[in-house]
Amino acid sequence: MNGITIYNSFKSLPINLTTHNIGIVDSIANVIFLSGKTRYVVKNSSFLFHGVGFDISQAKKEKLKMIQRDQKLIADIIAEQSQYTEAEIEKMFLEADTRTPEQAKEKGLINDIRDANVPEGAEVIQFVFQKKQ
Repeated sequence: MNGITIYNSFKSLPINLTTHNIGIVDSIANVIFLSGKTRYVVKNSSFLFHGVGFDISQAKKEKLKMIQRDQKLIADIIAEQSQYTEAEIEKMFLEADTRTPEQAKEKGLINDIRDANVPEGAEVIQFVFQKKQ
């Protein structure tokens, strides 16, 4: 849920947010990446998609419902922000599938494949997320 909260927060900002995959975007980071109105990727990067899981020893109806809800929310965001179909997303989740930059561009996950270049003197903002202990 934290990743979906970040996605919704970024989408609500009154800015033209650009996200740029400069390595590997995995798991819920895909949803955060999709919060960018403009999305780029470097040529030697990838995206890993998988479903939502949990430790089987904690199996309860309530936990299962939460997992199903989270997976649907994530799938809905991916479908909304790309041309991936529900069936394609379900298959990616089941197979923990990786997509190349070319595949991501073909399906509208990104706008373009380009090198990352930070102009000299540009303001750089760093986000550091830490789990409370």
